[in-house]
Amino acid sequence: MGQPSLPPPPLAPPPQPPPASLPGGAAAAGGCQVRCAGCRVILTVGPGLTEFVCPTCQLPQMLPPELIRQPPHRTVPAHGIDPTKIQLPCANCKAILNVPHGLSRFACPQCNVDLAVDVSKLKHFLPPPSRLPPEEVNEVAIEVEREEDEGGMVGETFTDYRPPKLSIGPPHPDPVVETSSLSAVQPPEPTYDLKIRDELESSKALSCLQIETLVYACQRHLQHLPNGARAGFFVGDGAGVGKGRTIAGLIWENWHHGRRKALWISVSSDLKFDARRDLDDVGAMCIEVHALNKLPYSKLDSKSVGVREGVVFLTYSSLIASSEKGRSRLQQLVQWCGPEYDGLLIFDECHKAKNLVPEAGSQPTRTGEAVLDIQVGPSHSLQTYQHRSCLDPLAVAAVDLARSNAFTALATWLWPFSNCYFQILAQQARLPEARVIYCSATGASEPRNMGYMTRLGLWGSGTCFSNFREFLGVLDKGGVGALELVAMDMKARGMYVCRTLSYKGVEFEVVEAPLEAKMMRTLICIRVPNYLSVTFIFI
Repeated sequence: MGQPSLPPPPLAPPPQPPPASLPGGAAAAGGCQVRCAGCRVILTVGPGLTEFVCPTCQLPQMLPPELIRQPPHRTVPAHGIDPTKIQLPCANCKAILNVPHGLSRFACPQCNVDLAVDVSKLKHFLPPPSRLPPEEVNEVAIEVEREEDEGGMVGETFTDYRPPKLSIGPPHPDPVVETSSLSAVQPPEPTYDLKIRDELESSKALSCLQIETLVYACQRHLQHLPNGARAGFFVGDGAGVGKGRTIAGLIWENWHHGRRKALWISVSSDLKFDARRDLDDVGAMCIEVHALNKLPYSKLDSKSVGVREGVVFLTYSSLIASSEKGRSRLQQLVQWCGPEYDGLLIFDECHKAKNLVPEAGSQPTRTGEAVLDIQVGPSHSLQTYQHRSCLDPLAVAAVDLARSNAFTALATWLWPFSNCYFQILAQQARLPEARVIYCSATGASEPRNMGYMTRLGLWGSGTCFSNFREFLGVLDKGGVGALELVAMDMKARGMYVCRTLSYKGVEFEVVEAPLEAKMMRTLICIRVPNYLSVTFIFI
């Protein structure tokens, strides 16, 4: 009788995945949180687990593929490969050999064949260079180095300009910039209250930049220099900023203060119509503009002429003119203004009065003397400046020669551009209380040409320079940097503004125009009546 058969042993149940923990439990570092597919409870799965059971609904689940972290791939070098050496095949038995760096000749340990390393083919057996993490690049440092190599800071020569301390008037119609050196300093606090402010704000005839110039110019005119003369103001704005309309605004402001006379000196008689237009634009239609070249040499306020108020417009050439009887325009203007004149004295395009202090071998200009004379008084003319060592004795001799009636024509031939400078100096001297405005976009580009700007107070009593020649000597030694410091100082003291239109986006092209043969030979003939005739030929 056989043994009874036994039932087979029960199979072992498959291993259950570990349960996941609820969010309230302590999750292991590096785990992740998922939502149960059954009960929608948030579960925390420990690190390294891909399968789990929900402790709430007991539903076995698996992490989605995007949440399963792959183990890091480790590259194990092949057996017998030395990563510190170069792996080269033997030319005879083709065995892979570990060759040290720099070894050029060796013998194969398998077949004992002498081998030499071919440097030209060595790069084919070198491992590809490992990619290092990108180095952090200091873009600012690279940009600075590139700009220094190109000779300067790119894009930082000019900065956008807005009035820093005034918010009167509409913005300027075009973008305006200022040099970076001037933008580094701030002007003084504006304290002057314009009488025409409400009118300007309603008419919007002047922009905020032009109104800013009005405020600082009128504020500067309330000051006096140590020598007793009224302080002047320098408008150095470039073309397009609106210097003419700014001057018209100054005339209109002074008109409301009872100063009904003004002298406007410019380079051309045709600009008288532009002056008329600018005055009309600011609302000063009641102010008349009288062209001096259309008037006789008699007294302007006489009954025959009848010019008692308004703007007398003249050119620098008219300033040095005189009649056959010896009466000059300068004397006529000084008599019309009177000794107590405190109105505006405007030198528009004042660079016409350059070369008061000439370079070696050249002569000063009479226009410069006229400008200086009308600012600081006849006692401070070029003869007095000679005693102060401001000008060369030769310059004073040139003045005497130019003033002599007998040698006027000869002096005009010798120095055809000298008259205007002397007369500008003279005009400033005769009207020490006048409110002087220097207006030029290039007036301060050359320090030597600033000699007529005596009302700025940069030299003389109360300054570090006893005369202009000392001031000029320091600027010549300092170069462009010293001139920039002077401009910054003038802005900080409230006597100078210099803005220009932005050239952003402007393109230019240099086109060479070849000269024809007949253009290479120029004939210039200068004739002085009753004296001599000279012909110059330039080839």
